[in-house]
Amino acid sequence: SRVDKGSPGRERTIAQQTRWHLTIDEAFEFLAQNNFDPAVIWDALKHHFIGNLDEACIMVNADNLNVMSARAVKRTEKNVDDIRASITIVRTGSAAGSIGPTVILGKGQKRTKVSPSTTNLLATLASPHSKIIFNDSAYMTNDTWNELAEDIAKGIRSLEAVRDHPDWWFTLCFDGYASHLQLEAIDVFTKYKILLVKEEGDSSDTNQAYDRHVAKSDKNEWCLTISRRLD
Repeated sequence: SRVDKGSPGRERTIAQQTRWHLTIDEAFEFLAQNNFDPAVIWDALKHHFIGNLDEACIMVNADNLNVMSARAVKRTEKNVDDIRASITIVRTGSAAGSIGPTVILGKGQKRTKVSPSTTNLLATLASPHSKIIFNDSAYMTNDTWNELAEDIAKGIRSLEAVRDHPDWWFTLCFDGYASHLQLEAIDVFTKYKILLVKEEGDSSDTNQAYDRHVAKSDKNEWCLTISRRLD
């Protein structure tokens, strides 16, 4: 923990971690009890049925902003060629290392068409049921999450080992973002035998070591990569 030992903040951190581990242990026990096949050893496959989903907001040119002006100038004008577009990337994967469906969410109208070359690139390089969609803000909303649920669920059921056991449950963990609580989407995931396990709000940095360092470096790399594409 980043909080000093003995402080109230540290006590809250320990309590959060305890609740999270108890919850995830219950989910794993549910998998062990319900995913049974006399011809298969569960311990050999269990990592394929434990997954995570996370969204990342990527801002183009986020680390490439320089404003120069005379000291006496109180106001500067924006460069018309400057791009500060944002996109949201939704990624999924399993503890076994399989990469699930990826969703790229941009700002635009729902009817916005993706170029054939981009569609072909997505189909060639991304996992099944990956897609590019648009909404008014490029941020995840309740309606967008409900719209994506079917594709994400189908993509998860297409993962290695998971596709071979359609009757087995899959556990998908994600953070406490409010849109993840939509009943319409929950019903879709349940139909595909995907057990959803949600963290408490604003607790990812406490419960996920990945969120501390790896995610930040990963996000910076995405920002730089997309910025270079637009240069």
